[in-house]
Amino acid sequence: MWAKWKQETGGKVICNEFAVSVALPEMVRATYMEDFLYLLDNYNIPWSLYTTNSGEYGPIHKCYTELGLPMTTGFEVLENYAVDMAVLNVLQKHMTE
Repeated sequence: MWAKWKQETGGKVICNEFAVSVALPEMVRATYMEDFLYLLDNYNIPWSLYTTNSGEYGPIHKCYTELGLPMTTGFEVLENYAVDMAVLNVLQKHMTE
């Protein structure tokens, strides 16, 4: 709907504050992010990612143990941060300067 409106009117569209829950399996998180960013990129829609310090959303969190997730969920511990490497890799692939 928004893509059609943008094409028909020449209006501006931006996607603010989208996210994927860390409670989902690693493959689901990465696939969702890849598919969603592909659509935004395909229609030249700028975006920004929603993250929280509570550990519910976002690819990087302050303390891995606060997430309560087993190591098999795709997070790596780097300098006291829990990093969702699959989602982070997808985000880096789609980031532009």
